[in-house]
Amino acid sequence: MRLIFFTDGSDDGFAAARLVAALIDPAAVSYIAVVAVTWPQRPSPIWDKANEAHLALDDLHRAMAVIADQCVKRLRAELIRHTDEIEEIVTVGDPAQATLDILHNVRADIGFIAVTSGPHRDHVAAWVVEVTKRAHCAIVVMHGIHEDARSI
Repeated sequence: MRLIFFTDGSDDGFAAARLVAALIDPAAVSYIAVVAVTWPQRPSPIWDKANEAHLALDDLHRAMAVIADQCVKRLRAELIRHTDEIEEIVTVGDPAQATLDILHNVRADIGFIAVTSGPHRDHVAAWVVEVTKRAHCAIVVMHGIHEDARSI
């Protein structure tokens, strides 16, 4: 199987991806890619982190590059036991279209989308719905429990 994991940069989405990764049978996997879609700027967890890093780095493009790299490497670390090779993809564009393009280009069997259940969930959900409507393969949307929900 060819698996693609997308991240919105959220910690709760990553927690959900970690749980799903533990369920994957390494014998069934032939390819894994981990993906972060960066520009354009939009309300999302990855952009919250980039804007925070911007204060320290004084360069928004550099800040986003650092954060996106951290996000894909974090996912990669959870998935490396499933295959010898994991492709890291950092791309730009409309999140829905970029996701659909990658799913198509790598001939994915399943796309896993790890997203937040926190403050940006409505913004993120808009592009995720578009992907689920138009994808050529199975899509699994997962999210963890955001810290805001834990305090209720």
